[in-house]
Amino acid sequence: MAGRAPRLLVAATVLLVAAALAEFFRFGVLLQNRSQLISPLELVLSDAAELCLSVLSVVVGALAILACVCWLRVARREMFAAAGELDPRRWWVIVVGSLLPVLNLVMPGVFLTELTRHPIVRWWWTAWVVNWFVVVGVLLWRLRDGLQAQAYGVLFTGFADLVAAGTAVVTLLVIRRVQDRSVRGREREITRWTVAVG
Repeated sequence: MAGRAPRLLVAATVLLVAAALAEFFRFGVLLQNRSQLISPLELVLSDAAELCLSVLSVVVGALAILACVCWLRVARREMFAAAGELDPRRWWVIVVGSLLPVLNLVMPGVFLTELTRHPIVRWWWTAWVVNWFVVVGVLLWRLRDGLQAQAYGVLFTGFADLVAAGTAVVTLLVIRRVQDRSVRGREREITRWTVAVG
């Protein structure tokens, strides 16, 4: 599962962007419906795209999160093993700290900081926390009644999908950084600069 984390993150990113576009298309259909009747085909396409892409992005996103937790466990174990030590945190602490709501706003950043001190971890941590606040905000907004509130809920959901896609991209960058690989997973080439004397 840990080895599948990068691929699942890419798949989640693509699906989340597609889901966001579906939400924006649906919002456009709702706007058009205010001034003129929309065709049944447009409505069916809008509903089907929004539903299918939303479900797929949630399922693949959840699998990507699980794979990332597995990757974190393996990466930490390998790092401590290279230093001739055992990971001081038990596997269940990493799993619970990464998946339990509220606790998962803090602990994954701590686990990653223990793994690498690279500044990208701070960017990831910020994106992770912002993503969860946006998700909670959208869920709370969806509880509101009224057609206008529901229409804005569609728009806000599209925005939340884009934030989640951005978080998935930053997560992939963190994994590649820890692996010392390029974004595509290739080994980094060391560029040596030489002084030309003329």
